[in-house]
Amino acid sequence: MMEPPVDPRASALADLTPLLAQATDVASLAVALSAHLCRAFRSAAASLVLVDSATDELVFYTAPDDSSALLNRVRLDRGEGIAGWVCEHQRIANVTSARADERFCMRADEATGFYTRSVLCAPFSVDGVVHGAIEVLNRVDDQPYSPADEVLIADIAAQVSVLVAHARLVTGLRRRNDELTTLIDIDRTVNRVHDLDELVGTILQSAMDVTQAIGGSLVLADADTGVLRFFQAVGAAKAQLLDIKIERGKGLVGACIEDGETVFVRDAYADERFFQDVDLATGFRTRSLMAVPLKTPAGVIGALELVNLPEVEDLDARTSLVEALASQAAVALERAQLYRRLASRVKSADAALQKTNRRLSDEKARLTAMIEHMADAVIMIDADNNLLMVNDAAVSMFGLGRESLVGKALLDVRNPTLAAVLAMGDTEDEGRETRLEEPEPRVMRVHSATVDGPSGERVGRVVVCTDITELTELAKLRTELVSFVSHELRTPLTSIKGFASALLADSRLQHDDHRGFIGIIDHECDRLRRMVADLLCISRIDSGRALEVQWQRVDLVALARRVIDAQEVYSPDHTYELVAPGTEIRIDADSDKLEQILTNLLNNAFKYSPPRSTTQLVIEPGEAEVALRVADHGYGIASQDLPSLFTQYGRLRDAHSRRIGGTGLGLYLTKHLVEAHGGRLEVESALGRGSTFTVWLPRSRAWEE
Repeated sequence: MMEPPVDPRASALADLTPLLAQATDVASLAVALSAHLCRAFRSAAASLVLVDSATDELVFYTAPDDSSALLNRVRLDRGEGIAGWVCEHQRIANVTSARADERFCMRADEATGFYTRSVLCAPFSVDGVVHGAIEVLNRVDDQPYSPADEVLIADIAAQVSVLVAHARLVTGLRRRNDELTTLIDIDRTVNRVHDLDELVGTILQSAMDVTQAIGGSLVLADADTGVLRFFQAVGAAKAQLLDIKIERGKGLVGACIEDGETVFVRDAYADERFFQDVDLATGFRTRSLMAVPLKTPAGVIGALELVNLPEVEDLDARTSLVEALASQAAVALERAQLYRRLASRVKSADAALQKTNRRLSDEKARLTAMIEHMADAVIMIDADNNLLMVNDAAVSMFGLGRESLVGKALLDVRNPTLAAVLAMGDTEDEGRETRLEEPEPRVMRVHSATVDGPSGERVGRVVVCTDITELTELAKLRTELVSFVSHELRTPLTSIKGFASALLADSRLQHDDHRGFIGIIDHECDRLRRMVADLLCISRIDSGRALEVQWQRVDLVALARRVIDAQEVYSPDHTYELVAPGTEIRIDADSDKLEQILTNLLNNAFKYSPPRSTTQLVIEPGEAEVALRVADHGYGIASQDLPSLFTQYGRLRDAHSRRIGGTGLGLYLTKHLVEAHGGRLEVESALGRGSTFTVWLPRSRAWEE
């Protein structure tokens, strides 16, 4: 019984299965596939053509004849040659006379010496994307390729796409495994080897092994000048390289360090950045070059340079591995530099520490002595309410006894007076007054503040107590004296004022000189009466009593005109302007005290303005409030003087203001008079541009609304 004839197409496809097991990489797959294609199509040669995804070029991998070594890795542009046309149009090409076809590219034959007569080429793709082609050349029987051959090569091409993907996957896995092994070995070396030259040499050799480079070097940039020098080198030109220095930014390595990016060129001499002097000095011929920056947190400190790398398919992956190796080299260099700096700094740091300790000890001794001899009581406690310091003044002031209190808990110090002071908590900047009855009656001003650590945690408290008993007594005596003198002056002033008014009304004293003298007496009496009134008000404020306000309906416009008329008598060379609505503006106020407010403000404006200047009084009525603005074009007030402007006996500190007379009580009293009406007083001023004082008064009393 005869066996059925063997189907050549089925046999050719079946023979592809063993190739899958042999396809450990693209190169071995290409060799096996080319041999298989030559047998299946009885051809003189066959090739595997792959599209390089990085360059979009066509790469010929092999042909199993004498020309294979030359044809292997020949590159054509995308679309060039018959294989390029097949990949571009994704169609089979069956060319009987290759050299007569306009698509044919002679470069492959010229490079190999092969004479191509006929070509059968088919593309293969994955998910619609062409990855390459397979081709067979020159049937051994010189017959043209048949339509059946076209069907067969198309079926084989469909299977080749799987074979190529499998080979690339296996190659990638092996490469990744090798990369990880290399990185692990380098990491172990970095942590184990402390000799920098040995460590860098190991890293350089690993980078050369990965890229199959002929030579490699490590270039460092001087931190101060930026000059590049070869720190370590592997290869024939090592001895000459270590003596060469390159200016900052020069060459491909300089560009890599400046930009902080990896540089790769296939033809170094074709790149204008290439620094040829290094080749001239070493006698080496650089073809391709890769420079990878050495990056640290402080910046790029140098570059890892590899020269004369062969053309490989997986250049991007190898570049990534070299960048990882460069990162390890940067870590090693940074660590070595750290060790060197650390050794040189330990001695100086130790000396500086001893010096600092001595200085801190001296400062602590001085501070302790100063606190101990302060007249104020100083108490320091820690976060656990244990006493850290109690100076002699505190012991005396609180009657704490002579035994040592440092380190004791507050609860163990049974002293009600001290407990009352510490219970106040933190105080404002001006402190808080309190009266103590034990061990003897005292008035103290207490300043207490919490001390926080760098992270905001509470580390303790400091309490400073100042004995102001004598100052309080003096202030009381001063208030009583002012009140006494003011009351005693009112009676004679009333008499003088009455007699001066009577003399002015006497028809027998109509001489101009007489009336002028008597007018001066009358005006000065008014001035003294205002001063006495101011002193009585201040005496009342100092004693803690509220100012008495005689509420009534007051026409602000009429009152303002009356005050300005009086001021014009005292200062005839000064101009006063009243800006107010034509109608009357009535508010609830004390007429006398409101007149006192405006008089003080206008008198201040006159005193602190140059001669023959103008002061403006503006009345601006609102729904709930009325604003009274007194604006002058005087000398102005410095910003540092504004906070103390309304304090008792507050005076401006510039030389010009010190020459102007005054008690320093006017604005202090004015502020309290305004607040007694439920209003507020504001000021805007700058040196050389005058001042504006604004009084805000409610139109009616709050309890009437």
